[in-house]
Amino acid sequence: MSFLHCDPLPPPSNLSMFFWLLLVALVGLPISGLVAWALKSDTNAKIAIILSTIFSIVGAVGAALALRFPGTVTSVPSWLSSALTLDGLSALFSLLLWIVAALAAVFSLPYLARESAHYHPRMTVLKTTLFLFGMQGVLLAASPMVFLFFWETMSLSSFFLVMSDRSASSVKAALLYFIMTHLGAGALLAGFGVL
Repeated sequence: MSFLHCDPLPPPSNLSMFFWLLLVALVGLPISGLVAWALKSDTNAKIAIILSTIFSIVGAVGAALALRFPGTVTSVPSWLSSALTLDGLSALFSLLLWIVAALAAVFSLPYLARESAHYHPRMTVLKTTLFLFGMQGVLLAASPMVFLFFWETMSLSSFFLVMSDRSASSVKAALLYFIMTHLGAGALLAGFGVL
């Protein structure tokens, strides 16, 4: 029965590799959104969606590897460790976020083509990538100020996403959402002040 015994895989020699994969994915998302905005053609927004899918897969691989090799994710460069960090819980939620982001990007290709009369595809891609950038940053934030920066990025981009179809009911819902998220941000700021 000894042939059934499997030794655990040794951790990779570069201990910060997982964090760098997540960082590449984190920075790549808004870049792919800016590509969508800069291409000046709604049909070229597909390139940006494919880019965001690739960055989401890179992020999912980084988070999965961080979960596979616990203890190696704490090796973050010192110049970056005061702003961003990664532990087991944030790696788990990052993995879930990246998987959902990749699936949403794939689903958005036919959806945005079909609904282009209601949604501006290039701007929707830009707002979605900024929203995902904010969500991922919230998971990786190592300080209250960095957390609030990413929280506001997430809140503002999702505010604009809610009113993307420009209908009266969407604008009303977006304003209500804006008020609620900023009340939440105020409560977070007060909580950070207590700490």
